[in-house]
Amino acid sequence: MIAALYVETGSSCFGLDGVVPWDEARDARLYDGPSPVVAHPPRQRWGPLLARQHPQAASIQPWHDGGCFEAALKSVRKNGGVLGV
Repeated sequence: MIAALYVETGSSCFGLDGVVPWDEARDARLYDGPSPVVAHPPRQRWGPLLARQHPQAASIQPWHDGGCFEAALKSVRKNGGVLGV
């Protein structure tokens, strides 16, 4: 089994044999193993393109993603797998 973390509901990960998708409703930050992961935490608040991606960027705190990136990194370190950024 492989855990696909931070995927969109109904994406191509759903219905694949051997893949357990973790979408927003399931909250991938809570994944605790034991399977390896493919993690794609949300990137909307990362980096210099924030202002271009969000019209209301002035009210958004860059890098504050609710702990998604940190949780994804911990999952990869603990269970193995890949972190897509």
